[in-house]
Amino acid sequence: MDLKSKDLTIGNATINNLTLRPGNHSTPLEGVVDMHTVTENLLPLLQAQRDFLRSGYLSLDAVTREVEYDGVMIPYYTEVMRDLVLSAKVPVNDLLINSVQGILHDNSSGLQSVLDDIRERSAAKGDIISSIGIKHRR
Repeated sequence: MDLKSKDLTIGNATINNLTLRPGNHSTPLEGVVDMHTVTENLLPLLQAQRDFLRSGYLSLDAVTREVEYDGVMIPYYTEVMRDLVLSAKVPVNDLLINSVQGILHDNSSGLQSVLDDIRERSAAKGDIISSIGIKHRR
């Protein structure tokens, strides 16, 4: 599944061993956020998420790319699931904690790369937070 903020794809996710049943239900997914895409598009991403960020959340949509069974793509389910956009409010704290843990677990130089990216963009664009209309809390 593609993870999207508005029209921007910021990562992907996988749901393993999902059984569809009638009614509402929740299921965990494993996802990866492309931090370089996020930092490249930080200002429009923050502007699109402004109202949700004020409440401590990101609003993300998951759009199915393909449905597989035993490693074989199932066209019928893929077509149906592509039309079903799954929306979620993701707590920012959880997303940040999981992202940092993933970066540190995989490669600590990855964290430095992301921080350097943010620092360079911040210097080039100025104060991003004030430009999207969120007031600093002290």
